[in-house]
Amino acid sequence: MKTHCTYSKKLKLDEIQEHPQNPNMHPEHQIELLAKIIKKHGWRRPIVVSNRTGKNVIIKGHGRFEAAKLLKVKFLSPARPNLRI
Repeated sequence: MKTHCTYSKKLKLDEIQEHPQNPNMHPEHQIELLAKIIKKHGWRRPIVVSNRTGKNVIIKGHGRFEAAKLLKVKFLSPARPNLRI
C-alpha cells in the first residue's frame, strides 16, 4: 500500500499502543469500510502518535489503526508531532 502523507519513520504495529482513555468507539462496518478505502487509495492521513511517555501512544487515528490490523499491515508510518503541553 502506498503512503501519500508525511511521516517520520515506520513503526511495527506492535510498537504502537491505543490510548487507554480514547472515548471513541468505531463500529465494525466503519472499520471494514475504512480498510477498503485504505487498500484502494493508500494512506492519505497518518495515524498520529506521541512518545512523551516513552511509548508510542495513538492520539489521533484509532479507527485507521484498527483498519491496519484488519488489513494485516506489518508497519505503519505515523506522524509524531513535537508536543509541548
